[in-house]
Amino acid sequence: MEPSPLPLLRRQDVSLLTPPGESEQSRTAVSPSAHDAVPAPTAARERLERLLRRLLVDASQWAAVFAAVVAVVGTDAGEDVVDLCHSVWASRESLRIASTLSPSRRHDVIMPQYMATLAHNLFATSLAYFWSDIAFITLQRARGRSPHLWAGRLIHHIIQTVANGPVLLIGPGRAQRVMSAYLGLAYTAEISTICLRISRLLARLQRLRRAKSGGWLLELLGRANHRVLLVTFALFRLVNFPLCGRLIRRNRAELPPHVADMHIGFASVGYLINVGWFIKLARGSGGSRNN
Repeated sequence: MEPSPLPLLRRQDVSLLTPPGESEQSRTAVSPSAHDAVPAPTAARERLERLLRRLLVDASQWAAVFAAVVAVVGTDAGEDVVDLCHSVWASRESLRIASTLSPSRRHDVIMPQYMATLAHNLFATSLAYFWSDIAFITLQRARGRSPHLWAGRLIHHIIQTVANGPVLLIGPGRAQRVMSAYLGLAYTAEISTICLRISRLLARLQRLRRAKSGGWLLELLGRANHRVLLVTFALFRLVNFPLCGRLIRRNRAELPPHVADMHIGFASVGYLINVGWFIKLARGSGGSRNN
């Protein structure tokens, strides 16, 4: 969420713009009869049911991982450790997507079809993680506890659901690959979240070391991590998000109108939130959970 112009697609890459399952021969083949085709509402309902089952299974797996980590390091540290694992994994997958985006006059960039499965897995598994965090916050609040920045986390998870939901439900085709391109780029914001999680873990270790004396190395690492945090936050959020917004606006005609409007609106809200967080981080008051 590009400073130098991108080269045009090579002739052999044009096939990447063909919707999945559709070849040159299939485009010229006789269309299936009406009684053989699956009605659109039925196909959409089936995609929704499959997605919900996938999210529930993945969210349960994230919850199991979290429970195992908490049993070892405690709840507060466990949140940061599991969130760090999610950020490292999501950063790697988003960079893989970004590295394969193909230049296109029509779209600026578009994701090649062979990356569709990886992108779908990233968006679905990551969304399941955020849903598992919603369940955790709900449970803690019901027990009278207040997890760290719980309200901000809920807002973030709602925004991420709005962002990920359409690309997971729309089905294969050009619109899906366009959305996957800008959403995959936006997910590189997780790189800065790695530094945010490390900053909280270092701060926790520093408190332990002060009780035993020493800790100068942790303070040095903390200052270095904070500098990296500011750079990655500015690059992958404050610079990257407007580029993602440009891709949404350039491709409005390819997207369902309500999806384009939602993504532009929520991307704007997310950007303003990130500006506020960057100001806090630059003043040295950051380091909290923000993703």
